[in-house]
Amino acid sequence: MAKRKRRSKTRHRLLVYDRLGRRLRTVPLVTALAGAGLYVLSWLAASGKFQSGNQALLTIFWEQRVMLLLLIGGSVGLYVLAVLLGRSYVEPRPKALRVRAGLIPLDISYRRIKQIRVMEFGYHYPLESLRPRERALVRPFIGYACTVVDLRSWPLDRRLLRWLWSKFLFGRDGESLLLLVEDALPLNQQIDSLLVQWQTRAKQRGYKDPIARAVEMQRKKGGPGHL
Repeated sequence: MAKRKRRSKTRHRLLVYDRLGRRLRTVPLVTALAGAGLYVLSWLAASGKFQSGNQALLTIFWEQRVMLLLLIGGSVGLYVLAVLLGRSYVEPRPKALRVRAGLIPLDISYRRIKQIRVMEFGYHYPLESLRPRERALVRPFIGYACTVVDLRSWPLDRRLLRWLWSKFLFGRDGESLLLLVEDALPLNQQIDSLLVQWQTRAKQRGYKDPIARAVEMQRKKGGPGHL
């Protein structure tokens, strides 16, 4: 019970995916319900338990019931997919920052995080720069504060991630993650706290940033042009 309570405080919905999931699931749900209604009516008509002026049409639907079942099954599948999209989240965990966008979860080690910032979402994506469909999707969030995570490196190829994830998960420079949640401040505090803890442990283990380590090794070797 305590574990569930902890997760409810640290897991934050990604609002763009939440809104996208809500928009995408309406049509499949209506299609699945309509298909199921047609299947039942055509079955009743074929069995003689239901008489209608559209008897011939219902008979055709029953003869094509396999296609009707495929339509229902496909619509249910799309509905489930839309629900899963809407459950995307970001969760600061002790060992890594977990981002699950759509069906693709990714753990980002704190050693990859350079810094975190709070910025207005509209700064990265002004409405006038977006296509009409994109504008309709993010319009409610333009004034929201969001968490910007600047990374030293990416766990996966960044081009692949940009293809798998929504463009609105990336800053306009393409170098940062853009985490739009309901309240950015608690998320920032959680990430910052875990980042500080990781940095403390890293210092105790003698960890050094790869760039700083390379500079130090260069100095020890004398470096180019050393006299």
